[in-house]
Amino acid sequence: MLSLMPILLAYLAGKYPVLFKKLVGILHYFDIQNRIKLAPCDEDDHVLIHFEVSQFDELYRSSGKDWYIGEGGTGAVIDDRYNRFLEFLETGKSIHASSICFEERDNQLVVGFVNGRHRYAVMRDMGISYIPMGVLKDSLPILEKHGFISNSSINQPPVYAMVS
Repeated sequence: MLSLMPILLAYLAGKYPVLFKKLVGILHYFDIQNRIKLAPCDEDDHVLIHFEVSQFDELYRSSGKDWYIGEGGTGAVIDDRYNRFLEFLETGKSIHASSICFEERDNQLVVGFVNGRHRYAVMRDMGISYIPMGVLKDSLPILEKHGFISNSSINQPPVYAMVS
């Protein structure tokens, strides 16, 4: 039996290229998001929270320029980690969630990456609007205080967080 899927996809790509590109992007986004899991070493002391990227990135940028990775892997990058993660995404393997923590400095919320800022930057640059990241459980009261999450939503996956 002849599969119609390749014919349909070719038709969509030729007839509606913008729509086809968006559809492929959405499918790629869900594939990536479903592959993100807490690293085994983070499972006991982290919670997976989906952060709204544009608002999270403002906080990340304002928390310290010495660690910020700009668009396209510019700024405070280490070697070729940004490009290596781009290549890794194509393998289809599971992805360890970035590990982040929050603290207050002068009554301002500050975010820091324990691990995974290159992974975050790649996914941000791909246009993913919500990125799951592992948050240290010690940071949860600070997140709740600043309106990122409510206490009742912490153990109800997925948890979506937005800067208020």
